[in-house]
Parts: sequence; structure tokens; C-alpha cells
Amino acid sequence: MTRLIEIAAVGSRGELGLNGDMPWGRSLKQDLKFFKEQTKGHPVLMGRKTWQSLPGALPGRANIVITRGVIDNPKALTYPTLEEGLAALEKIEEESGNDKAFIIGGGSVYAAMIDKCDELLLTEIESTFDADTWFPEFNHDDFERTVLDTIEENGFTYSHVRYVRKPR
Repeated sequence: MTRLIEIAAVGSRGELGLNGDMPWGRSLKQDLKFFKEQTKGHPVLMGRKTWQSLPGALPGRANIVITRGVIDNPKALTYPTLEEGLAALEKIEEESGNDKAFIIGGGSVYAAMIDKCDELLLTEIESTFDADTWFPEFNHDDFERTVLDTIEENGFTYSHVRYVRKPR
């Protein structure tokens, strides 16, 4: 069974996005590197708006996009429903032996998947931002929380935090 991990950067109130980008822009270079290191070699599942916010397909990863529309990029594996996208993840796991996949956004995909996830890997930024997209609320008591590191960069302080779901 594929281990599902939601990975996201959030402001202190759960801020996730603003006008199709991160509210802090691309200023957290060490966090972008962390994202790449964590997801490289693993499938990533995302919604259409997250796909559109990227400069292109994420290399070294199967890019699964949930959309009813057409994406003119052969590196985007598109599926009209989350269920079909999850089935594709299972097939990738069977074929490659890869046992984990990352949910990378956006807000509605995070919300739909949070109860199915085994782990959350959050960059928690100690600032508030204007936002139009939010990470879903979740019961922190359902998870073991581990702070992996704390970084100061470009005027921001943030921590990479792993939440592992407790046995149900």
C-alpha cells in the first residue's frame, strides 16, 4: 500500500496560497530544496491549479494531475477524479516498487486527502500572510509531531515538521 504524505508550506494561520502562488513567493530557497529532496523519485499528486503554478513537470517524479480538462504536456498524467489518480499511484507502486507518494496541493486536494494520509510534512512559517487558499484544519492529537529543523532565511523563520499518523 502506498504511503501517502501531504507536503506543504503554511503560514502560522494555515495560509497556503495567494493568487495562484505561495504568499511568500519563492523566497524560501532552502525550503524549495527540502521539497525537492523529499519528493524526488516519488510520484506527486496535485490539482490543476497547482500544476499551472509550476514552471513545468517536476523532473524525476511521476506528475499526476487531477483535472477534467486537457493538459498539453506528455509528462502530466491526468485523471478526472482523485479516485482514479490514487489508482494510478497504486499502479506506479506495483510497477516501480515505490512505496510512497506525495500530495502537493492545492487546498481542495489537501482537504480531500488529509484523512487518507499517513503523514504530513509541513513547513511551518512563523509569519502571517494574506491568502486565498488555506491548508485544512486537522486534529493534531491524531499525529506524532517531530520538528526536523528550524531555519532563518530572508527575514522568515520556519520549521520543517513531520506529523506521523498514530495507529487508528
